[in-house]
Amino acid sequence: MHEISGHFATIWAAVADVRGERSRQNVRMTESSPPLGTGPGVITPDGCAVDFYARITAMGEPEIVHGAIPPGSSVLELGCGTGRITHPLVALGHPVVAVDESPEMLAHVRDAGKVCARIENLALGRRFDVVLLASHLINTDDTALRTAFLAACRNHVAADGCVIIQQQAPGWFASAADAEQVRDGMIFRVRNVSRPAPDLVSATMEYVDGDRVWTHAFTARRLDDADLLAVLDRAGLRLDRYLTDDRGWLRATPARPGPTRPDQASSGSQGLAALAAEGPAAGGGAVHALYLAGVVRALGGGVGTALALECLAELALGLFQVGLGGCLLGGVLPGGLGGR
Repeated sequence: MHEISGHFATIWAAVADVRGERSRQNVRMTESSPPLGTGPGVITPDGCAVDFYARITAMGEPEIVHGAIPPGSSVLELGCGTGRITHPLVALGHPVVAVDESPEMLAHVRDAGKVCARIENLALGRRFDVVLLASHLINTDDTALRTAFLAACRNHVAADGCVIIQQQAPGWFASAADAEQVRDGMIFRVRNVSRPAPDLVSATMEYVDGDRVWTHAFTARRLDDADLLAVLDRAGLRLDRYLTDDRGWLRATPARPGPTRPDQASSGSQGLAALAAEGPAAGGGAVHALYLAGVVRALGGGVGTALALECLAELALGLFQVGLGGCLLGGVLPGGLGGR
């Protein structure tokens, strides 16, 4: 597995989170709202400083993506910013279509197709070998927005393609603290770290480049294993494997025909999460069976074992309708997990 490591890793994780909190587009400013971002130059509606993002470079992300996909795969990059990941992917031989809501950000992107749009509204009418959702966009605290992001991924990935997702490494939420580092001649500071609720971290990033100073406030939500698998399932995706040791990067593949609209992804009772809420015995056991299948895949285990566990989960969901799902999973999975 790849790993983005070293002395700068903690700070860089927070930087990517703020880029994710461009995350979008979920927060719209009102006249009475405090600004999400401050500093010289253009600040996007979600608080990002265009000049700052044009200044920073990639830190191993393009290599992680490139190593997880076939050579020459077409890539749809959602939330591309100024092209920090776009440009290396193009150099590695991938045709890229880059999407961002900010025309000022897109003005810095070169040698790639460009689409100025919000991710949640995207409808290109074509599919790609790879859809990239980086910058911890999945860790937005807006559940509806997260659902819409993943629906956009599913609606634009080829049937035999994959979705590459960067999530905030689960361990970061416990270790996040005020810190300062220097990279590329700039000072990066994490300030005012707080935990306003379980599984939430809020902080302010400060970037200093000579006499220029930018700030950006953000909040990120931790997704545990069950949360991650449930949100993927609702979008018609399944975990294929983790790409880094810290589980900050993962690869997902289409699991079934995907939703055509974000509201379809969150409605109905076919998702594992919905069934888990309706009946812990069957739904909870099914989530665990699907989780075990993902673990088997992530650890390089047998595909047959993973598929068997996935089939078991699907069978449990069907039997749930006649009240037998909990019995099935309780008798098959270790420790009676289906009955928890």
